[in-house]
Amino acid sequence: VLVQSMAESGQLAETAETAELVARAGDPIARLSSPRSACMYWAMILLHAALLQVGSAGFDRSKNMRSLLSSTGATHLDVGSRQGGSALWVTDFLAARNIKATVVGLDLDPENVATCRRRGGKCFLADVRVLAVDGTPPCVRGITLFHILEHIGVQRRSRGVVSGGEGAWWRTYPPIDEPFPPGQYAKARLLNVVPGTYNLADATAAQAVLRAAVRLPSSWLLIKGPNFDHDEAMRQLGFLRSFAAWHLHTCHFNSSHLIDTFTLAPVRRGWLFIAGLGPIVSSNHLRLQPIITTSLGRTHDSLFGGLCSGVMCDQHRYNTTIHPPKPRVKFTPGHFYEFMNALVIFDDPSTTPSESAFMLEHLKQVIKKKHGALVACVSPLAPTTPIRDQKQCEALFERLITSA
Repeated sequence: VLVQSMAESGQLAETAETAELVARAGDPIARLSSPRSACMYWAMILLHAALLQVGSAGFDRSKNMRSLLSSTGATHLDVGSRQGGSALWVTDFLAARNIKATVVGLDLDPENVATCRRRGGKCFLADVRVLAVDGTPPCVRGITLFHILEHIGVQRRSRGVVSGGEGAWWRTYPPIDEPFPPGQYAKARLLNVVPGTYNLADATAAQAVLRAAVRLPSSWLLIKGPNFDHDEAMRQLGFLRSFAAWHLHTCHFNSSHLIDTFTLAPVRRGWLFIAGLGPIVSSNHLRLQPIITTSLGRTHDSLFGGLCSGVMCDQHRYNTTIHPPKPRVKFTPGHFYEFMNALVIFDDPSTTPSESAFMLEHLKQVIKKKHGALVACVSPLAPTTPIRDQKQCEALFERLITSA
């Protein structure tokens, strides 16, 4: 599966050497299928060797990947597809509205790709940035990025925490053409975290991925993830949202980062609506945990600068058996939220049939269900001027829905 995925996505050139390597791979992989870890390790060794031997000289990977998507009949992309759940959601959502969709997932984790394929999904080991070449037209109707931006990190120096020893470099989101050594992907994701909060370079990397994704859909792009708005204000009050005390959340991508992505040297014009979901109005909220300020906390968990300690980190909810008592504090309404959803509309939702009209209605229903609000928006008529007034954004939002 791994060999096939990389060959299809253009990471292996179609040469006699590659064909020979792939042909020889069949029997050993079958023999090593149990235990699975041995199979995965052997396959990654093969892929790494093939990349070194064959490379991609003279090989147009963007064109190849677009041809692959076309051959699969792809109508939608799920970036950071993991094991295929988001792609299935898109398929079911559109099917319920009598729209047929073929959703293809892209992921950088070979184990995720293999699992997705075993479950019947169409997934490829590929980088979305490969598809996003200046001047190329959109290749799908819609794109989803569900809980992916917060996991994006950049190159960091790790002191002996992964194989390679002191001074080794690892990435949570590698540059194009740099494969992970076998077995190191999860370690890289887990261990390379900037102490305290997000690093600006992480946000820049996430913006690069998002700017690439923006070039590809003709109709819409939907983003879902944790809400990191006003993180510093929350910390000054003595609390952390559980998502901010999570080792795998290397990038605290917030609405400001999102707006900058679309308004600073915009790649495309479109309607952008950002919603905060699940309001946090007091410290009683289960997503909040108190900051640990003792020296013990700082010693036990330097990854978060002492803000949480050991088992108190990586908790979805406040737990009285783990976390210390919380002081009771009321917050300004509309300031803190659990989640952030963002929808970008590129086409005219008044056309028929219009997927973007259904996505607008979906966001409206989610906002209602989660007691959320629109916290910012951008109009294609003024693509460099964001609007942070809730009432103005709601008026634009309703106007667009009405036209649909």
